[in-house]
Parts: sequence; structure tokens; C-alpha cells
Amino acid sequence: MDMVEFARELFEAAEAGDVDRLQALIAPDAAIVQNGVATTTAGLLAFNRAVHDVAPDLRYLNAVRSATADGFVEEHVVSGTAGGESFRLPACVVGTVEAGVLTSLREYADMSQGRPLLRALRV
Repeated sequence: MDMVEFARELFEAAEAGDVDRLQALIAPDAAIVQNGVATTTAGLLAFNRAVHDVAPDLRYLNAVRSATADGFVEEHVVSGTAGGESFRLPACVVGTVEAGVLTSLREYADMSQGRPLLRALRV
């Protein structure tokens, strides 16, 4: 499997809010960490839904994807409007893929750039 293509498909599904497709791409017991906070696959899918609820124009811009020995690295800018305010949130995601599904995801994002999104999510 081409890891760059896997990353493209994963983030296209996330951008579209296609939870069914995300669920098919992510192992149910995947190890997921977002900015140092562990979550579950169910938690990640719920977060994706919540983000789309408050920022329906969500987009991943300027994606740079690279394959690694066991997965991918993607840098992108999460962009959208939440609560009437626009945001542009730089992020980097490191993923491990086994047997065609994501088994590990480590996401690092500059949350200082996402204040409108955080306010809308009430986090």
C-alpha cells in the first residue's frame, strides 16, 4: 500500500467529515495522541464530528505528505470558520499503518492559532 495515498485518503475523509470512511481506515484500538493527550478511535471520530458541527467549512490546506517505513508524516494547515471567526491552525501528523489501517496517530498542532475553533468547541 502506498502510504502517501493512504494519508491523502485519510485526510480527505476527515476534511469531508466522512466518519464511516474514517472508521474503515482507523483500527478500533488505534493508539491516538493529540498534543500529548491520549484518546481512542471513538474519541477521535467524535472530535471530527464536533469540529464539523462548529466549522462546516473545515479544510486541510497546503498538505505535504511523506511516506515512512511504516506509515506517513503529513503537515497541513487546518482552516475554517468557527463562531464567525476564521482560523488557520498548523499541524503535523505522524501515522503508523498496519494491514491497511491506521494503528497509531500522533498529532501536533499549534493550538494558539485555533482559538476561534476552541471557543466554538468550548474547550
